[in-house]
Amino acid sequence: MILAINLVVGVILARELDPATFGLYGIATFCLSLITMAMDFGIGGSLIQRKGNFGDHELSVVFTLQTGISIVAAILVWFLAPLSLTVYKHASPDLVWIIRSLALPILFSPIGTVARLQLERSIQFHKVATIDIAALILSNVTILALVFTGHGVWSFVGGNIANALATTAASWFTVRYRPRLVIDRKLSRELFSFGMFFQFGNIANEAAGWIIPLIAGAGLGPAAVGLLTWSSSNARRPLMVVDNVMRVAFPHFSRLQTDPAALAVQVDHYFRRLLYLCYAWCFLAFVLGAPVTKLVYTEKWLPGVLPLQLFALGLAFDVANWVGGMTLTAIGGVKETAIFTLVKSLMAITGASVCVWWIGIIGIPIASMAASFVSGVFILIWLRKRVPYHFSQILLPAAPYLLGGLVFLPFAIAGGIPRLAAGWILGAAAIGWTGRVFYLEFVKNRPRDGLANQN
Repeated sequence: MILAINLVVGVILARELDPATFGLYGIATFCLSLITMAMDFGIGGSLIQRKGNFGDHELSVVFTLQTGISIVAAILVWFLAPLSLTVYKHASPDLVWIIRSLALPILFSPIGTVARLQLERSIQFHKVATIDIAALILSNVTILALVFTGHGVWSFVGGNIANALATTAASWFTVRYRPRLVIDRKLSRELFSFGMFFQFGNIANEAAGWIIPLIAGAGLGPAAVGLLTWSSSNARRPLMVVDNVMRVAFPHFSRLQTDPAALAVQVDHYFRRLLYLCYAWCFLAFVLGAPVTKLVYTEKWLPGVLPLQLFALGLAFDVANWVGGMTLTAIGGVKETAIFTLVKSLMAITGASVCVWWIGIIGIPIASMAASFVSGVFILIWLRKRVPYHFSQILLPAAPYLLGGLVFLPFAIAGGIPRLAAGWILGAAAIGWTGRVFYLEFVKNRPRDGLANQN
């Protein structure tokens, strides 16, 4: 549902706004993230990963730590925001106040974070999903209302603040416990010892996403950032599903960390099901990317089609990194995951810095895909030493889509009407095949796969 809502709203916004508007907002969120990514130091993830249960005292300690860190982060954002104009000289002066406005949710985020920790640890993800959907709807309504009243980039700012307020309020009233300000030095050290590596891994993983606003923004301008952000977000739509699934998987895997065989079964399930979705999306991007973009988003977004297809080509590698890294973290390999993720981000940033000047805008998705491939392979090999999952669950789902690609190739070379007709026919076939696969996975075979019982 979240994917569908974002897709529909994204289409409306892309038709109403130009790439430069999206680019300016992307630059602002990037500048903000440089400080806010580290604001909780992985404290929440550290609490969830602990083998023992946590209670009111632990939650209050987390709340106290995050409150202090959030205040410091908000102050830093306020005073450092003007520095953004020294890097992005072609950006509007509004960039400073956009960054400052986006920082407002930092001040009340600890309230919602502590509430959600209780829900995630107890695996009440139906409540988390309800909160997310409600907040997303409010956010999108706010954005659309502001867009159609001519507020441009500030529409995104208003939607961001509305989403944060709704998420915090709903999370707070969903749980009973109300945290207090409590200082516990011993527990704080324990949380930081794991959390620092956990958050470092998150930062390293997100760093690859900084390539677009950092390199394209400074070198090519806001319009290039807008095109690449559009192509990346549309190519990576399935990763929204992966993100939500991994939120369930982390506490799920953590509970199975003492039983490698049972954990391997679940890892196989996650890999197979997520990769079917990603392979299908990649196939559709190649056979229908251009005609659908022209029909739905209008011609102004056609320069982003090739980057979209290249980003989509890297989806399988992203899943390998995500599922493999989350599994490794859940069994205590947080340091290894952080290292692999850091290497991936450094490779992506370095490669993009070189490629963007050599081959232009497509250098960024190519560098990103190459870095994700190298990191994913190493994570999978390292994980296989501790969890006996099957590589076949990663490779076999690609077979029908590779076959479809071979069938499409001669029509793609021919171009014109044959290419267009073949694209729609094969695209419809891919959707039908993927639907059949998910029917078998989640409906027909559900009683036998044991996944529900494991949860």
